Amino acid sequence: MTLGANVKEQGICFLICLAVGLAVGIFALLYLRKARPLERALTDFFATVCIAAAFIVCVEFVLGGKPELYALTAYLLGVAVLPTSVKIYRKHKGKFGKK
Repeated sequence: MTLGANVKEQGICFLICLAVGLAVGIFALLYLRKARPLERALTDFFATVCIAAAFIVCVEFVLGGKPELYALTAYLLGVAVLPTSVKIYRKHKGKFGKK
């Protein structure tokens, strides 16, 4: 008798969703772009479509078509890492490497 899903399988799915999220984080950098309003709207739309499409592909192929909350959490954490790192770097740009 088993009481839940396979923990090993869920861990692997979590790591794959995190990795896909990290790769798609490049598109999330488009949200930080400074541009005119029309260009900004188009790049934001493009980034949103790419990020959502990658999650749908991840759900379909990695999770077998069953979206799970832990997979969504891993994916969003992966997507958020790169833009957050760039934002922190820009904020403290002149402070790194100085004694």
